[in-house]
Amino acid sequence: PTLFMMAEESKTANLEEEEEEETEVINIRLQNVVCSLSLETRLDLDKIAQSVRNAEYNPKKFQALIMRIREPKTTALIFSSGKMIVTGAKLLTDSVNAAKKYVAIINHVGFPEAKFIQS
Repeated sequence: PTLFMMAEESKTANLEEEEEEETEVINIRLQNVVCSLSLETRLDLDKIAQSVRNAEYNPKKFQALIMRIREPKTTALIFSSGKMIVTGAKLLTDSVNAAKKYVAIINHVGFPEAKFIQS
């Protein structure tokens, strides 16, 4: 075999390897769904922190109140502006359900004007 023939065989082998790599299946697993929403009202985070036992608020360390629920297991960052970020859910439906629960807790504490509007 000539040097040219060996180079052509090498190119053919490389193309076959690339084609095999392209057909490789990629497994994707959803780990964390994050959603953000606005409650359409300002919030007194001190009042919420004092009324809810699964909440922590240290404004010197972080400007948001951190609240957790067990089912679905999620964490919410709640800001005085009324913005909320829910994280930790594995499914979109769990994230939406968690957001509804956080809003219900905030309503119960004394902010009935806080709303969850799903768009």
